[in-house]
Amino acid sequence: MAFPLFPCIGGTDLALPVPHEADARKAICPLPVTLYIACDSDPGTRVIRLEGWLEGDTVAELERVINGGSGPLRLDLTELRSADTAGVDALRALRAAGASIVGAPPYIRLLLGA
Repeated sequence: MAFPLFPCIGGTDLALPVPHEADARKAICPLPVTLYIACDSDPGTRVIRLEGWLEGDTVAELERVINGGSGPLRLDLTELRSADTAGVDALRALRAAGASIVGAPPYIRLLLGA
């Protein structure tokens, strides 16, 4: 089976063997950012602001960011657009562990059962 060759990123003359066109797009184009996590602090409180979609691999990244600090936690969900089951479960677990949740849009509040 022959694979079509596609140019590599960065303008080199190298080529990547890719079996399907959809795989070629994945190899050439980076994945879009679906969640922006901003860290800030108020006196005595860590503030984590989420913007975008909390789903899939972004849940693990959120957990990594949160586990990297200590102290009271506030999650600002003002710009959170959506969350899948894993994302909602993570938010519920954080709330149960004592994190305060502020600014959640109505749809997210409904998902959280708030």
